[in-house]
Amino acid sequence: MIPIIILITVVSSPTAILSPPELTIPISTGTPGPSATIVETLFYDDGTVYSAWCWYYEGNGWGYYFTTNVGRFIEGMGIYIYEGWPVPGGDRCIIRFTDWENEMPGKTYLEEEITVTPGEWNWYTLPTPLWDYDGKFCVFYIQVGNYPNCCGLAEDSAQENPAPDWWTDGSSYGRGFPRNDFLIRVIVST
Repeated sequence: MIPIIILITVVSSPTAILSPPELTIPISTGTPGPSATIVETLFYDDGTVYSAWCWYYEGNGWGYYFTTNVGRFIEGMGIYIYEGWPVPGGDRCIIRFTDWENEMPGKTYLEEEITVTPGEWNWYTLPTPLWDYDGKFCVFYIQVGNYPNCCGLAEDSAQENPAPDWWTDGSSYGRGFPRNDFLIRVIVST
């Protein structure tokens, strides 16, 4: 029998939830060394798909501020695209990773257009993990295509804390969301 250890991490942001993206049991033939890597998924949503939002015009988006209070590698992100709305919809979006500077999203680490599938989690793994020295950063979903030829970003049914919520018009940033928590997650490691 292989023992399973469940690690619960508490962070300064009271509504952030940390968990492994998937439970995997590592197989080891030796004693773990001091450089073990811990991979965590950070998110604010409750995991339920309630409805979706999109913008009238492409180039706009929503994102979150995350903090781990220590340097972390940003490994990738996941977004859930709503199925069935808008019609005809889309299968492309842009993901953006930024630093956190002067109490707002700062320098863009990486921005890339990706293909997505509605009705499921779409995970993007960075080709090379990004190092964020202080563990304070943002991730964004940016809409490709004007309404209704675009994706609908899924949201859950309740917004617990609007403090980490940000929107972008492509070149500037502002605080807040229309109402609930978007299904945007980020994968980090030590």
